[in-house]
Amino acid sequence: MPLLTARIGMDRIDIVDSPILARARLWPAAAPGEPIDPAAILVGHVKLSKERGIQASLVRSAVSVPGIMRKGLQHDYKTNLY
Repeated sequence: MPLLTARIGMDRIDIVDSPILARARLWPAAAPGEPIDPAAILVGHVKLSKERGIQASLVRSAVSVPGIMRKGLQHDYKTNLY
């Protein structure tokens, strides 16, 4: 059992613009460019790899199949969420 508790209540919240944050330009004013494609990044990384051996050859042949990395990443995302 707690010996002391505190309750905080708010009747209103004020949102105030900060001129300092506006001058700092922390956020881009324009929309971002093209979206990040994790599958394309992974395929590009594998293609640039200079590794030799059976495992490297298998991975390179797997990423050469169109759409396989995207499908695999989507499956991994769904099955390995915490």
